[in-house]
Amino acid sequence: MKKQLLLLILLVTSQSWANQPSPGEQAKQMAEAACLYQYNVIYARFTLGFSEEKAIQASSQILTNYLESHKENAGDFFLSSIRRSTIAQLRELEVNKAVVQQLRTPPSDFKDNFLSSCNEMKKKQLETMHVFG
Repeated sequence: MKKQLLLLILLVTSQSWANQPSPGEQAKQMAEAACLYQYNVIYARFTLGFSEEKAIQASSQILTNYLESHKENAGDFFLSSIRRSTIAQLRELEVNKAVVQQLRTPPSDFKDNFLSSCNEMKKKQLETMHVFG
């Protein structure tokens, strides 16, 4: 009986470890979430014309839904960190009138290009910082 229980515990434990994403996969998922958040803030602020507060609020809800749908549990530090960096980025963009004008009517491939380059950069940053693993 004890052997069977021990075997069952070992089986369940090994299966739960197998279900855990690798550190590289976790970094990739968090990078995607951060980049999607940044893109949505920029899009809502400039293309849709939302106020900064509304853009951040709407994008935060999208980020929360994204993380829940991917069964990710991002810590408060991660979330506040990407919010702070995105707000800083947003304010930097707002002072450049030419960029603001371009973002009001972005090229059709802007989203794909933005997310692609952002995902790659953020994934490398997260892996370098050894955030996961």
